[in-house]
Amino acid sequence: MVLGEDAEGIAAAALYTELDGPGNVEVESMAVALRHRGHGGSVADALFNELLSRIDERAVLRGVASVLVSGRIYGLNVPSQRMALRAKMRHVDTFDNGVQEWVLSFPTSLVEEHQEEPQLF
Repeated sequence: MVLGEDAEGIAAAALYTELDGPGNVEVESMAVALRHRGHGGSVADALFNELLSRIDERAVLRGVASVLVSGRIYGLNVPSQRMALRAKMRHVDTFDNGVQEWVLSFPTSLVEEHQEEPQLF
């Protein structure tokens, strides 16, 4: 679980589950307090970025080189769809009930740490 707080209390929260270890993660829920909605999505973006950072950290600790993050968004939830697009997620499926499946795949910082420097000579 990821919590974001401000002077008035909890500003945002997210819950995620590792489906098959830290390389396959499902975002179960994300919520932004009403006082922070309708302002361009900066709180939602910060929450998602923190969530990805924690997912990356757990994956690196377990030696995982890439992560697949998935989540479902109700088809009429345009603000969440916009946040997913800003986060470079891809809409990959829509179910009969209107719920959409979104995914994001990324290399962990483990890959970045172990990339060889180009040899000049």
